[in-house]
Amino acid sequence: MNSFRKKLQTFVDSAITQSVIIWLIILNALIMGLETFAWYKNLLGSATEIIDQFFVWIFLLEVVLKILAHGFHFFKSGWNNFDFFIVVISLILALPVRGALGMYKKKNNEAQEGGAV
Repeated sequence: MNSFRKKLQTFVDSAITQSVIIWLIILNALIMGLETFAWYKNLLGSATEIIDQFFVWIFLLEVVLKILAHGFHFFKSGWNNFDFFIVVISLILALPVRGALGMYKKKNNEAQEGGAV
């Protein structure tokens, strides 16, 4: 294993990196919960989309760094597979897609704007 990959492995597996990721997951979950309230969306407006995209890119970076550090061994862990799946789904939902998925996003946003208080 080359020294860059070894250093990357040490970084992504460190307790500090893992703690930061866990806190980001908790913060993201709290923000996702707040997004169900109309007052939150009204308060921040389109900034909510920027916040969502920020988390998607951070978690994408985490997965990419882990894959670079561990290679295909990354996929031997159930948690890593779960992380990968969640990031891929998040990326798909972040795309400005048309069709059924785009309609779901549009209906979901309309329902949130008019329903939840």
